[in-house]
Amino acid sequence: MSDRRSDLQLEHAIVAALSQDNRIDVTHVSVDVEAGLAKLTGRVTHAHEKRLLEDDVRNVIGIVWVSNEVEVVPSTRRDQVIAMDIEEILALDSALYEFNIETIVDHGAVTLRGEVPSRFHRNHASAVAARVLGVKRIKNELQIVRKQPSNDEELQVEVQERLAHDAVTAAVRTRIEVSVEAGIVTLSGDVDTLAQRKAAARVATQTPGVKRVRNEIAVDPYPFPGEDPPGVPWDQYEFDYRNLPSVA
Repeated sequence: MSDRRSDLQLEHAIVAALSQDNRIDVTHVSVDVEAGLAKLTGRVTHAHEKRLLEDDVRNVIGIVWVSNEVEVVPSTRRDQVIAMDIEEILALDSALYEFNIETIVDHGAVTLRGEVPSRFHRNHASAVAARVLGVKRIKNELQIVRKQPSNDEELQVEVQERLAHDAVTAAVRTRIEVSVEAGIVTLSGDVDTLAQRKAAARVATQTPGVKRVRNEIAVDPYPFPGEDPPGVPWDQYEFDYRNLPSVA
């Protein structure tokens, strides 16, 4: 069992981590921690910055949940220009170029429509679009058209093997329990950081044949609360593009 750090210590650790990330302007961002839950408020100029803020906070040891309430107030760009930029990077992306994804932009609010083969592709499209300057929020209406899933036993083994080979989850793979029923994966057990918890969900989600993932992993020393707290609208972008720059 790990020693629990005080909320004030966690706040100082978060501020230190954010101040070292030169990809983000944190001038107008505030941090508050209560019982391991970090609440981010304020404003940034780019949707990508909002997601990077959450990534940095998740990697702070002792943080178990993140409520990202930072508002995106982007610089003014015409919707048509934003849509063209999104369509261009979707067409150039190695995982998405072959799919017909419709992009609709209304006052910086982006809607994605079309069909993709997996939840990974759906989440990945949101991550790509979030990098474009002027994007305020994203509504992902992409439909998942799946191949015939594997049986539950094969899926369980496949997820366990992927957890063992992932750089983030390999160290805690023996503490993560995997069960599968009708293609739905349930993850339980405990890990040391929120980043490991999220990485386990990413690994399971990207496994072909998985319909849905229930993440019940606890972050030591805090018990799993039963559900993630509300007000965290950017979880769909957590799976990739951590270190790529924004698209102007």
